[in-house]
This record gives sequence, structure tokens and C-alpha cells, in this order.
Amino acid sequence: MRRDPERCSHNGGTISIMECFLITNSIREDEQKNMAHQDDRQERMTGAVRVDVARNVRQRLGRPENVRTLQAMPQFSVEQDLPDEFSNLLGKLDKAERRAG
Repeated sequence: MRRDPERCSHNGGTISIMECFLITNSIREDEQKNMAHQDDRQERMTGAVRVDVARNVRQRLGRPENVRTLQAMPQFSVEQDLPDEFSNLLGKLDKAERRAG
């Protein structure tokens, strides 16, 4: 039994090569749309999770017991003296803001 190069089988029937191409192309487009939709949903979920995590961290860090603990740690203490370099940069920033505002 010879196979006709202009025909292919699909779901138990025989269709033309062009019909086969169109069906295959349509399936690929549907798969791409589904994948894009899943990617969009994943991005939205990831963004929502980030917002929830950030809010949760801010709430926990702002609790009085955590504030006291962090203030007692030298890594989190505020230095009263600024190095000259930073002081000069802050001065320039103040001048630029006054000119712009």
C-alpha cells in the first residue's frame, strides 16, 4: 500500500497536507497562547507574593520588641558623625533640591 505524499492521516481519517499543516499550526498557536496565559498568571502571583512578603517583613521589623533588639545591635545603630565625603554630597543634594523646588 503506497502512501500519497499529498495526504496524511489525522484522527483515523485522511486529510490533505494543507489541512494537516493548518491543524498543526492551530494547535501550536493554542499551546503558545496557553503558555503565555500561564506565564502572565505566574507573574501576577509572584508579584502578589512579593508584596505580601514585603508587608509581612515591615510589620515584623516595626514591632516594638524588634525595634528595641535592633537598636541594641551595633550594626543597626545610627552613626551621629558622617564622613566628610557624605556630608559634602548631602550638602550638594540640598542645594540642588532648593534650586529645583
